[in-house]
Amino acid sequence: MKMFFDKVKSLSLKAQITFLSVCLVAITAGVLMSSYWLQTANYSAAHIERRLNTAENVINQYLAAKGSLLETAARVLTADFGFKQAVATRDNATIESVLFNHGQRINADLMVLTDIHGGIMSTSSIINIPKDKLQAAVKALSFSSQSTQILVIEDKVFQLIVLPVKAPRTVAYSLIGFKIDTQALQELKRLNEIDITLLSGANIVNTSFESIAVASEITALSQQTKSDVWRHNDFANRAIDFAENQAVVAILSASLAAEKKEFQQLIRSMLLVGGAILFVSILLSRLLSNTITTPLSNLIDVTKRIGKGNFSIHEKVKSSSTEFVELNNAFSTMGDAIQQREQEIKFQAEHDALTGLFNRRMLLIKIDNAINELQSFIIVGINIRQFAQVNDTMGPQAGDKCLRLVAKRLEQYLTRFEDSSLAYAGRIAADDFLISIPFNVESEVPYIVQDLNGALSRPYVFNDLTINLNFRLGVTNTLACTCNAETLLRRVAIAMNSAKTEQSRIRYYVDGEDEEYLARLQLLDELKDAINEDNGDLFFNYQPKLDLKGRKVNKAEALIRWINKNGDFVNPEVFIGLAEQSGLIVTLTRWVIAKIIEQLVEWHKQGYSFKVSINLSAQDIQHPDFVDFLLQKVATNDVSAAQITLELTERDLVENEELVVERLTYLKSLGFEVSVDDYGIGQSSLSKLKQLPIDELKIDKSFIMKLDQCEADQDIVSSTIALGHKLGLSVVAEGVENKESLMLLNDFDCDLIQGYFLSRPMKPEDFLEWYDNYEITAVPLD
Repeated sequence: MKMFFDKVKSLSLKAQITFLSVCLVAITAGVLMSSYWLQTANYSAAHIERRLNTAENVINQYLAAKGSLLETAARVLTADFGFKQAVATRDNATIESVLFNHGQRINADLMVLTDIHGGIMSTSSIINIPKDKLQAAVKALSFSSQSTQILVIEDKVFQLIVLPVKAPRTVAYSLIGFKIDTQALQELKRLNEIDITLLSGANIVNTSFESIAVASEITALSQQTKSDVWRHNDFANRAIDFAENQAVVAILSASLAAEKKEFQQLIRSMLLVGGAILFVSILLSRLLSNTITTPLSNLIDVTKRIGKGNFSIHEKVKSSSTEFVELNNAFSTMGDAIQQREQEIKFQAEHDALTGLFNRRMLLIKIDNAINELQSFIIVGINIRQFAQVNDTMGPQAGDKCLRLVAKRLEQYLTRFEDSSLAYAGRIAADDFLISIPFNVESEVPYIVQDLNGALSRPYVFNDLTINLNFRLGVTNTLACTCNAETLLRRVAIAMNSAKTEQSRIRYYVDGEDEEYLARLQLLDELKDAINEDNGDLFFNYQPKLDLKGRKVNKAEALIRWINKNGDFVNPEVFIGLAEQSGLIVTLTRWVIAKIIEQLVEWHKQGYSFKVSINLSAQDIQHPDFVDFLLQKVATNDVSAAQITLELTERDLVENEELVVERLTYLKSLGFEVSVDDYGIGQSSLSKLKQLPIDELKIDKSFIMKLDQCEADQDIVSSTIALGHKLGLSVVAEGVENKESLMLLNDFDCDLIQGYFLSRPMKPEDFLEWYDNYEITAVPLD
């Protein structure tokens, strides 16, 4: 059913309207015809019932009339004195004469005289019947009954009456009968218009049917059906006991041919009328649907034209319906509005909303088109130096005004180039612009770039203020490579970033930088895979820390290592720097924390307890979920916060200092230790150092590695250790490479040392083996 309705829904509106109309008419006609059919069938059944009942009554009346005639004839015979005397004296000649003459007068088919025991004394019959069979049939009669009876002899049916012959007592019985033959049945058929078939048992005795085969079929069904009335071969049939005698059954068969013919004529008439109505309904529905679908088709054409960009729609729809006229007018208005809105949307899709210059998407398209035409042009990326200060000091509205003035300056500069298809400008970021400039020979490029820088660097005046803006320019040209627009823009970005890093005004792209940039991106993707797959490519080495005062090793620093899928060692400074630049450092640090805590749990199971230092970045500590994640991991694994030391560099501590101090203070209150890594090469002042919630200073290894050879380093280290102690901090010296440096640090009262002289970083299992075999007395401190 669902598929049917889905099929209907897929039709056109015109077809659906026609289909609906036809269905309504067809359903109405079907219901009416079904109702009439049912009523006609009920009426026909009742009519047949009445015909059969009437036929049964006529048969009974016919038999009753015949029976009355038999009774009169029999009484006349039995009352005749001469007949009674002949019977009493057994005058057979007289008896036979009387029976013959009396039978002739009343046209009786059977005249029989029996003794009081039923034995045949004499018979007169126009039908030849063997005496023995006649005797057997007579013996079965009831001699006490004086009503008519049915007698079947050799498939012949007789209606007869039995009366006693008294002289004065009963001396014999007279039997007078009429044969019920085909002529009689035909007479009954003319009276009732119903065929009659007489059966004795399963045998047909007589029938009014012209074809005995039809009678035989009806008779056969009479033995099988249990219905009072059954139908066969256009006849309705009923079986009755003939003259209340169960030995003979009469099957009444009423012909249905006339009724069927009349019903078929009626059905044909109804079908013709229904077909005419259906044709008219289809015609009218098509006319109605045309009044709807024709305007709709016109509107569909209008919509298609709108879809193709033709918004000039001012034709009038020819329709008598005001709704369609109004709809067409609405489409016309809509077309004008869409055309205007499309122009606005197209402009917005291709241009920067603030400056009106091309946006990045449109720049890519125009650059690709120029590349395909093999044109020579340079791409210059322009960054406004320290633009954030303009926003901070003068407000964002002034900053937007500055950007619009720079855009206008670029548009003015482009007017000097005749080939406008290669000279265009766009805005690609908040304070970054891009300009394409055609050139003839490559030697012109430096002069064009200097000229552009000069044009941009002229003072800008607005709101009675004069502002000098400085720019950094990244330059590449199409002669440097046969590449696409994306590659050119990436190279310009690389040159601009290099200009920022190198603090230069103009920076040209250098061959190979793009490949190096892509290699870093690939390395970053591999790092993501290594974190997600966690297949052992990333792992930790642990470098022990020696407590010089307690003469024991109870701390270690966790150092991440990476062997990529090619089996190459990747420098941690490289991939950690990439992670910080891309924002992946947060994910990496979470993985680091989880793994280190797992290692602490494993060592605890083995009976070891160490404090481990974990290196964090500013992005980690500033992330809103960092503290919750760290606490959740510690609580879930039942690890003490005192076992973990959080190491941050001076640079990380001063970035968003207020937030960092707040979170580190909270973590310190929970038992975590906080350490300042690489102290001495950062930017923190002594006044800030005393405000930070730290427990430990790690002196950078650049001061320790040649401590025994440099007096300046010795002065810095000794004073730093003394300062740390005065601030209540423990001091760690990393990068201890030799015995002499160790002795000096011991003399300076340093708290902890780590370095190759003590041990290289080791895998966890090697770290335990080293710890178990390490003898503290081996360290020459005395």
